[in-house]
Amino acid sequence: YGMTTDSIGNIYTVEVNSYLGNPIKKINSAGKVSLVVEKASVNPTEYLHDWGFIASKYLTVQMAVDKQDILYLVDPNDKVIRKYINGALELFSGSEMKENAGYVDGVAAQAKFSADMTGIAFDKSNNLYVLDDNRIRKIEADGSVVTVLDLSNKCSILDGQTQQPEKCYFYNLAIDGNSNFLVQEKISNPDPASINKYSILRQFSADGQSSVVAGKASIAPLVDTGKKKTTQFYRPAALTVTPSGVIYVLDGVI
Repeated sequence: YGMTTDSIGNIYTVEVNSYLGNPIKKINSAGKVSLVVEKASVNPTEYLHDWGFIASKYLTVQMAVDKQDILYLVDPNDKVIRKYINGALELFSGSEMKENAGYVDGVAAQAKFSADMTGIAFDKSNNLYVLDDNRIRKIEADGSVVTVLDLSNKCSILDGQTQQPEKCYFYNLAIDGNSNFLVQEKISNPDPASINKYSILRQFSADGQSSVVAGKASIAPLVDTGKKKTTQFYRPAALTVTPSGVIYVLDGVI
């Protein structure tokens, strides 16, 4: 799920496996694959299993590269932001203490993040932003944190009814050349019959104004007409914007 590129064409990707702790691999322009980080996450995330017991797995980290080709990642397991520099991962924002989940802005060591860190991106000015539990938060150069946009009450109006905040969530994050935030909006905790009916690509400006870029709520998945009002998504898993403004979405992930 997690993937990014640097200025010379190296691709960084996360090997998806619930038990390995998010190994990060690099693919160079010649196609050679190498292991960069053996284990990006320290502690797995606990969750309530369908059978009623507490289980654990590693949620996937998301990555972005800055203008100096330094790799940054958001870790929803340890609830921190790290960067990969000089051949090693360093803590950049948050703390690795147990029971550290929360929502606190401020200096790097005191900042808190949730287990719903689902996006990370740099804007054209090399400012770092993360999407954390329906909030877009800016991470300053010293690792301090400030929330710039709260999307908690920004659900779409569907079938004439405003969706309740607990019924939708936003994930993935990209930033276009005009500093607009691009996110996927999706239904929360859907029943199996509706899991693929609702996924919308939305654009938010810095003041919270939004518009639909593509997608709509519908029964039928995977319809691509090239028109934003009729295009539908299945299970989008990654999002990026090129310097020229072209948006790419990785869709259809099972």
